[in-house]
Amino acid sequence: MPKQGIYVTTCVLYHEQYVGQINNKFSKRWSEHRSNWNRPNCKNDKKDDVALSRHYALFHGNVNEPSIHEVYTVTFVEQPEFRSLNICEDK
Repeated sequence: MPKQGIYVTTCVLYHEQYVGQINNKFSKRWSEHRSNWNRPNCKNDKKDDVALSRHYALFHGNVNEPSIHEVYTVTFVEQPEFRSLNICEDK
């Protein structure tokens, strides 16, 4: 797994995509998404940590089932230098 880079998660139901960046280890970032997956009342939370659960809650209903691994696929798209992460994510 890359230590820094740009990744895209794709909702398998609606093919909506979330573009994110990692500047440490992907496993740590994905753990943040997983730990927030069952977070209640995330529909109005604008933090990036709940972006995936917010999408599911808004468009698919209750986040309790299925698991995050059943709803999203992850693709790494780029490994820019650290100083270029924000530019590449916006692109």
